[in-house]
Amino acid sequence: MQIEIETEVGQMLLVCPTATEERLAKTCFRGKGRPLAGNFARWTQIEQVCSDSLVQQALLDFAVDMFDQGRIGFRRLTVTAETDIGWESTDTVDLFSPDELEDFEPNSRSRAKRVILPSRLGRKAPKTNLVTFALKLTREEGALVVSILTVYPGVDIENVSGPVTENTGRVFYDWDHPGE
Repeated sequence: MQIEIETEVGQMLLVCPTATEERLAKTCFRGKGRPLAGNFARWTQIEQVCSDSLVQQALLDFAVDMFDQGRIGFRRLTVTAETDIGWESTDTVDLFSPDELEDFEPNSRSRAKRVILPSRLGRKAPKTNLVTFALKLTREEGALVVSILTVYPGVDIENVSGPVTENTGRVFYDWDHPGE
């Protein structure tokens, strides 16, 4: 995906690599009618997210501000929508008893707690109005380039490395966990 936007300071490109789009199709864009943890209800693909006027304006304002400050590189942004846009893939650890959680590794450099699947019948992934982006900001041939590394509904849990639950106070839901 690539969207070109003319701004007061020149051209801005919103870019999402094909591999990222394909990965997100399996986690965050699984269909509007599927209330599942980490899934968007408002959009079915990254291009729709980036074409949403509220999101696009927030991305534009953020990118221009970061470029003006000389803060290019990797950045994170959470946009608050006016209505719910999907279901969280994480939740507050304090809501769960230890017997509802299990250890797991979100990736090769981290460990965290995850809600045990039988518990899913009692507690559903909450709805959210937050959209979180991980971005890479660069300048190429005079254009401001905003590369989307990931996007998901919900709270920004920042860098997923080390002991995530201990560092952030968040636990994960399995991708198949039902949402409210």
